[in-house]
Amino acid sequence: GAFALQFIPTGFLRDLVPVMLIAVALYFVFAPNLSDEPRRHLMSSTMHGLVIGSCLGFYEGFFGPGFGALLAMSYVGLLGYGIKKATAHTKFLNFVGNASSLLVYLATSQALIKIGLIMAIGQFCGATLGARVAIKHGARVIRPLLVVMCCAMALKLLWQ
Repeated sequence: GAFALQFIPTGFLRDLVPVMLIAVALYFVFAPNLSDEPRRHLMSSTMHGLVIGSCLGFYEGFFGPGFGALLAMSYVGLLGYGIKKATAHTKFLNFVGNASSLLVYLATSQALIKIGLIMAIGQFCGATLGARVAIKHGARVIRPLLVVMCCAMALKLLWQ
């Protein structure tokens, strides 16, 4: 996804990002209820890694926002995890996705190191806070927060 992103005009991306953020927010508004209770799995871990991992990995490199939440939803819906376990499993993969994108940008001389470091610090702080909130409050807080943040980012980008 990060590699493909380099071939798309900036103006197109500027228009696409708010639309995608709103789409992610709408998905979470209408997605089935999240639960902390484990459910029956619909897919093997291997198949999940190959199919969902590939699709969401591309999404993470190309777009990014909502990746962790979408991955957590796939763990809940397809692997039967409770939302706390699913959220915990997404943290490392979110880091791997960000690190992979960084490697692509470094290899193609597209990395903005200072901005990236500031964003990495913000991502670390947000992930730490988010994990604590998820552990303490569970599913009832995760969905509304995700919808609010996606809408806030979309509105900020549309305002600009």
